[in-house]
Amino acid sequence: MRANERSLRTSALLRGALTSPAGWQRLEQSAAVPPYPTLRHAAQALGTTQPDLTAQIARLESDLGQTRGRPMKPTQFGKRVADAVNRSRK
Repeated sequence: MRANERSLRTSALLRGALTSPAGWQRLEQSAAVPPYPTLRHAAQALGTTQPDLTAQIARLESDLGQTRGRPMKPTQFGKRVADAVNRSRK
């Protein structure tokens, strides 16, 4: 499915993240993080590094107009984004 087609059928909650070619990848990576105990574990499972994953999540937060505190953990908004990404996969 092309990115434009995916954007059209994607939840309005996620559309702000789909303004660049890597937007969907950032959404999928972020949605995969919550089950892991740390970002390092999530990054290893996703085949990336923790600093790269952190940077991707920060970019996604910026694209969606959200911020988070420290330590990095899913916010209620982040959980809604992950749920919307998972529904869009089906």
